[in-house]
Amino acid sequence: MTAEQRTRDGRLAWIIVTGCALVTATLLTLLVAAAVRRIPPSFDRAPFEADVAARRRRVLAIPANTATPVGDPAGWPAKAGRPAEPMARGEDGAVRVTLTVNVDGVPTGCAVAQSSGYDDLDSATCNAMLWAADFRPVRHGAAGPGSPGVRYWTSPPIDWNRIR
Repeated sequence: MTAEQRTRDGRLAWIIVTGCALVTATLLTLLVAAAVRRIPPSFDRAPFEADVAARRRRVLAIPANTATPVGDPAGWPAKAGRPAEPMARGEDGAVRVTLTVNVDGVPTGCAVAQSSGYDDLDSATCNAMLWAADFRPVRHGAAGPGSPGVRYWTSPPIDWNRIR
């Protein structure tokens, strides 16, 4: 065997060993990566649990009792009159509102529970219901759970096209 053959054989052996080492390293990397993917990532539950706790506080802050209307609530929209501007623009649809009522039976706030799809009509409905609605006052100590004396009442759908 000549020196030239030994050099060639040495290079060939070096190439084979290096190639095997690269293949082995690549396979090990792929195996480790696959194993890491199977291990679920650590999940920080603190923000999730804080969000759940905040939602529970919001739900518990709403009293279970509802305000008691005086008279027939179905007549309140007619008493307030049709909202002229939104109706003139052809806005229509059913609106449901939730009124916040204080201990004196006076509506103090309004939120749209079901929108008509028109902001002006929804706002006009809230204003009309705040003006026309009337509720029984709360007797001392009879407010029930939640914020003392604060009650809520949600209207049935109000369709202004059917009210004359």
